[in-house]
Amino acid sequence: MTDDPREQIGRLFDEVAPVYDQVGVDFFGQFGRRLVALAGLKPGWRVLDIGTGRGAVLFPAADAVVPGGGEVLGVDIAQGMVDATSAEIQRRGLQNVYLQVSDAQTLPGLPERAYDAVLCGLVAFFLPDPQAGVRRWFDLLRPGGRLALSSFAGEDFRFKPAHDALAAFLPPGPPMKPPGIESFASSDAVADLLSSAGYVDIGSVERVHETVFRSPEHWWEWQGSHGGRATLHLIPREQREAAREAACAALEPLRREDGSLLLQPKLRYTVADKPR
Repeated sequence: MTDDPREQIGRLFDEVAPVYDQVGVDFFGQFGRRLVALAGLKPGWRVLDIGTGRGAVLFPAADAVVPGGGEVLGVDIAQGMVDATSAEIQRRGLQNVYLQVSDAQTLPGLPERAYDAVLCGLVAFFLPDPQAGVRRWFDLLRPGGRLALSSFAGEDFRFKPAHDALAAFLPPGPPMKPPGIESFASSDAVADLLSSAGYVDIGSVERVHETVFRSPEHWWEWQGSHGGRATLHLIPREQREAAREAACAALEPLRREDGSLLLQPKLRYTVADKPR
């Protein structure tokens, strides 16, 4: 067993790949569409999508650039994600859209100064060394190329009782958090990270998004369909049903008239350029 966080993340996302963004809520998809829109992609561009997952960024990027003869390369550390998204590319009959397994921080073998845009949706904070990652992406961009990335800027605190209910079943110790999360704690922190790597014209915007769950039980299903499954794994197996019941019960007061739940996380979108 290795302690390398990248290998741990790869195993986790291999496990969730079959259900990632596939449980009937528009969560990552809406973030990917917004990131692509803010990146200002143009037909014919060559685009690199880092941490492609099930294609939340990849597919809208392809819609933007492929009709003009562009191409999109998606990379992901999890073979399961690459396999599932490759099947979807084939199903859609897309051309000039490619995938490969790769480490987002080092991206070995990719040509430098070759991409018009590098996109990274909700991935950079998983990197053990975000500064090394953004510098590598800088090298891959052509002069004047663009980086667009997203990160979480605020949680919906109305859901805190459910997370507290889950925490009661976790073993003692500090809370889990992605290794590079401190570099994305604020717009200023992201700007400092990118400017130190040589990027210019750095700007961030924040937006609150809405995701609707049919019920607390639907929310619980979603919890196991993304990186949040890592927290569920820490709960002893014999206590997971009790944890599910406690978390769902904590969400009952949030039900709307139709029984649904509205989740409103805040995301930060940052766009920066490589000097010409």
